[in-house]
Amino acid sequence: MREDRHARPGEAALAELRGFTPVRPETILAFLVGEQRLAAEGRRHLVACGVAKARIEFSGFWRVGRAAD
Repeated sequence: MREDRHARPGEAALAELRGFTPVRPETILAFLVGEQRLAAEGRRHLVACGVAKARIEFSGFWRVGRAAD
């Protein structure tokens, strides 16, 4: 449960991921799912750390502020 009920979903998880720098990025397999920003920005961070795009699966299931179809 989030301490701040007004915090954007996924923000704490994204902050944790941004604090992670893999020692051997070629060994990383990542699966990022959740709110759109978490998935997209998490992927960008890992790619910037040297993780190959092909080794990252990601999906933003929903976006804050947009109604589901």
